[in-house]
Amino acid sequence: MPKKILLTILILIIFFTMIINPKLIFDAALDGLSTWTTILIPALFPFFVMANLLMRLGVINFLAVFLDPIMRPVFNVSGAGGFVMAIGFTSGFPISSLLTAELRQEGKLTKGEAERLMSFTNNASPLFIFSAIAVGMFKFPELGIILAGGHYLSNIIIGITLSFFSRKNNTIIKVKGNIFKRAYLRLYETPLLPIGEILGDSVNKGIKSIVAIGGFVVVFAITVASLSQLGLISLITAFFAFILKFVGYDISLASALTTGLFEVTLGVKQASAIDASFHQQVAIASIILAWNGLSIHAQVANFISKSDISYIPFLLTRTAQSILAPVFTLVLLNRYETVFFNLNATKPLNSFVLSLTTAPGIALFSYTLIGFILIIALLLGASLLISLFKGIFSITRNFL
Repeated sequence: MPKKILLTILILIIFFTMIINPKLIFDAALDGLSTWTTILIPALFPFFVMANLLMRLGVINFLAVFLDPIMRPVFNVSGAGGFVMAIGFTSGFPISSLLTAELRQEGKLTKGEAERLMSFTNNASPLFIFSAIAVGMFKFPELGIILAGGHYLSNIIIGITLSFFSRKNNTIIKVKGNIFKRAYLRLYETPLLPIGEILGDSVNKGIKSIVAIGGFVVVFAITVASLSQLGLISLITAFFAFILKFVGYDISLASALTTGLFEVTLGVKQASAIDASFHQQVAIASIILAWNGLSIHAQVANFISKSDISYIPFLLTRTAQSILAPVFTLVLLNRYETVFFNLNATKPLNSFVLSLTTAPGIALFSYTLIGFILIIALLLGASLLISLFKGIFSITRNFL
């Protein structure tokens, strides 16, 4: 009942704000729509369609056989999670939660596996970190590598830490036999439907998902505008200012944390524009990236609502990464200063970094796709090596 009352009050607040100041709500909604059409649709929609196509064609079953030897011991997740991990680390949030929920509904993941997988594969995309943040906001290309390093490393450590939970309840049966033969058989477990039906269903699912994301972006843009109009945002900012003062940070960064609490892009942009220590700006940006923003949290909750996946592990791990990510990021930043001595250098680490961070949108999308392929290739290579060593060890043991 309290949840229902609070939600009703919030909706009424937004409704009355729309009546009192319609221009404020209109401008906020317009900003949300602009973010959706210019950033989210080009970045996410192609990956939604591609992921749906691969799932309908049975490619996930095929890859799962090869990826299981590396995903199982490292992350305590079945091989099917390797595909979600590759997508999550290249295309950005919240696509991994959607794919995780679909794999759970199809029975390819246990409940525990799905909750752990979703908790460490929701990342900011490299495209967003390298281009929008490092170059567009901070005007410092090398910062892309530093922020991405802290962001992805902290999530991988969280994934490895989560792997120690529920190992006794591992439901994946160890199978023997030729890995290539098993992968081939798994590929053909999925019936081949007419290509028109597969493509149509994949596009329809992609459209439905991207429209839902756009709706959440607009709703949260309106919500923040309404709360700001009523002065409630100031109370949250005061709370963050108290925490920042306690840890010795510039309290002017509290407004960026408040904005980032709701929406990632605006929060990081505000942190980059505040006149504060560069190290503190970067740390706050890293915290906001790790938290994901309540807009992403709501999207994740929506995607998993039809499954038995709990939202609580996601909330706890986002909080944990908000602590870990800035630590790793600052360590990498200090290491960069130690090696290159000049924090404000305009010359990039090398020409490739500059070309990556200043590339046009189509090229950046290509880099994202290449990154996805490389992650899959690395996971496959590691899995095959593990399988090979296991085979050699088994033969040697039998011989002796």
